[in-house]
Amino acid sequence: MHVIEDRDAVTTFDLTDFCSTGLAVVTVVAEESDEDPLSLEPLYNTIDPECLDRICSTNSSQSTDKSVKFTYQNYVVVVKANGRGNLYEPVDRLSAN
Repeated sequence: MHVIEDRDAVTTFDLTDFCSTGLAVVTVVAEESDEDPLSLEPLYNTIDPECLDRICSTNSSQSTDKSVKFTYQNYVVVVKANGRGNLYEPVDRLSAN
């Protein structure tokens, strides 16, 4: 098992730079994979974007130490309630380490 740490992230992003958490995830994955965002699988096939937005909302009364980790387009994505996100190498590359 590969333990993921923040320093292993290929990209770190600020969720407040985007109008939604879902848009942030799709945009960052598209940029990292050099793909058009419209050519990617819809995010809702992986995770409910509205739930993701609620969990990571800057107006949320939830604890800022909470995070959601999921795989999208073979990248491991971690979004945190504190408004930060991390994108990690595609899963197939992680398992090779």
